[in-house]
Amino acid sequence: MSQDIKQLRVKLFDELSKIVDPEINTSIVELELIDEVDING
Repeated sequence: MSQDIKQLRVKLFDELSKIVDPEINTSIVELELIDEVDING
């Protein structure tokens, strides 16, 4: 189940990345990395 949530988050991040400014996109990528740590930890 957590795998499904992870895939959903990845899709969401990808969609957001298409619309936001590059500067904000960097923040989103950083948040995604933090999420990875939370999920794996």
